[in-house]
Parts: sequence; C-alpha cells; structure tokens
Amino acid sequence: MKAKTLGALLLTPFVTVIDWQALVSWSLWFVVVFGIPVIGIAMLVAAQIKQRPRIMNFGVALLLSGLIGASLAIYLNRQQTATNTALGELVAAALDKHWVTHGSYPDLLTELVPEYLEKAPRPSIGAFASTPFWYTPSDRQGDFVLGYEAIRGVALMRSKGKWSALPVPW
Repeated sequence: MKAKTLGALLLTPFVTVIDWQALVSWSLWFVVVFGIPVIGIAMLVAAQIKQRPRIMNFGVALLLSGLIGASLAIYLNRQQTATNTALGELVAAALDKHWVTHGSYPDLLTELVPEYLEKAPRPSIGAFASTPFWYTPSDRQGDFVLGYEAIRGVALMRSKGKWSALPVPW
C-alpha cells in the first residue's frame, strides 16, 4: 500500500499540471482526465489476471493520481477564471474612468496605461501562457465589449456589465 500511495503522490503534481494545461483544449482535457485513470484501471485488470503486484501498485498510483490531478486541475481552472474575471473588472473600471474623464472610450486598451492602469493586463491561460483581452469600444457609456479566451473555443465576454461564456468560431 505504501508504494501505491507514494506513486500517487509523486505523479499527482505532474498530472495536475498536464490537466490544467489540457483544460485549454476540451478534447485534450478529456484524453488526459479520462486517459490516465483508464490506463490505471487497465493496469489493475492486467495485474489481477497475471498476478503481478508491482503492476497493480503502479495501476493504483495512476488511477489515484489521475483522479486527484483532475480534481486539482478543475479547481485551479476555476480559480484562474475568477482571477481573470476580476482582472477584467479592473480593466472595465479603468474604461469607465476614462469615459468620465474624456467622454469616450479609448480605441485601444494600451491607452489606459499609465493614467488608469499600471500596465496592460493579460489574463492567464494555464500555468505557462497568457492571452490579451479583446476590446471593442462603443459610443455609449457602459456599452463596450471586453473579453478573453478562457478555454480553447470558449471566451468569456463582458458586455453591458455582465460576463457570459460564448463559443469562439475559430
């Protein structure tokens, strides 16, 4: 039992990083989240048939690390989405301040720097990458569109003060 637990603990951080990055692509996420536990189950079945305890230990470790890693990855992705949305709200507040001061929205988000923002923020996608905000100004106060790619193929967009998820056509 110690080998199974140790194996799961050693594999879990690796699986979590893979899962978290895989959340950027739904199809890859399904392969990783379901693939690792399925391989673990297959190893358990093979070990049971061939009576090989080492294969069984590794199968249990894969199964546990896949399940724990997937759970952690989902949690990290939710936290990342919350952080990115809060960052988007800061940008939206800066845009509103720009409207109050100048009577219009800027053409580009970079025009908010340094008067309203220290630097142009970039939402993170996964552990190692970021993406720029999308922005479309409007002639009416509070009617701009701000968004970012949350998961490959899915964007979070803020329009008229509300965030909503939309499929991205590319």
